[in-house]
Amino acid sequence: VGKLCLIAQPADIALAQKYAIQGLEVHGQSPIIHAMQGDIFFAGKNYGDAANSFQRALYYKADDAQSQRKIGLVYAVTKNYAQALEAFQQSAKTNPRGVRVYQNLGDLYYTFGKYADADKAYATYLANVTPTQEDIERYAFTLFYAKKYDESSKLIEGLIEKTERPAVLYRLKGYMAHEMKHNEEGRTFMEKFFAVQKQENILPSDYGCYGELLAALNNDSLAIVQLEKAVLADTTSMEYMDDLAKVLSKNKQHDRVIPIFEKMIA
Repeated sequence: VGKLCLIAQPADIALAQKYAIQGLEVHGQSPIIHAMQGDIFFAGKNYGDAANSFQRALYYKADDAQSQRKIGLVYAVTKNYAQALEAFQQSAKTNPRGVRVYQNLGDLYYTFGKYADADKAYATYLANVTPTQEDIERYAFTLFYAKKYDESSKLIEGLIEKTERPAVLYRLKGYMAHEMKHNEEGRTFMEKFFAVQKQENILPSDYGCYGELLAALNNDSLAIVQLEKAVLADTTSMEYMDDLAKVLSKNKQHDRVIPIFEKMIA
């Protein structure tokens, strides 16, 4: 009953905790109830008590792969990444068929920037589930950062027309085209991206990518506009400042180049 309260929409955490306490009064050594209480604490963002509950579940059942995985989630959400990795790896070792842990490993490796490892973990996860669009998008970005551009592009083929939020995929297609120097294709996708993306969700790299594509196509006036936006959005990026200085210098706007160089060497 407590578990049902926890998964209800909206979850009734207080009632779930009431049933968990009642259950522990009768079955104090039940790993299932301790694990459920861990889920309750986790849902309430009480991560210290959640970890303790999962540890108690493991005390009574040392090979509980789910509790090992969920301790990993506690460590991950509290940014104790090394301990999270150890917990996820132990869970996968205990139960190699536990699919969700490979998603968790993929997410963690992605956070680390270890994209080759994230690729392997996500591939294992996706091979054993019916993936959501979010799963596919995450894997596509992982492949992109792993420099597997063709695989990433094929993965999202056809998704753009189906999704309710195409901006993410337009961005990815634009970035990939930029990396592969398919400049005209990249410009097209970045134009589509800017047409649908909300202003508050635009990243400095979006302006930078678009500006670099325009510069490669010799559309210098528009490239300057976008690269200026990139520099304003990320005042620490030497790449965008250098790109902007080059386009300005090419167009003999030397008076605008000097302040950029001064900022770069400051």
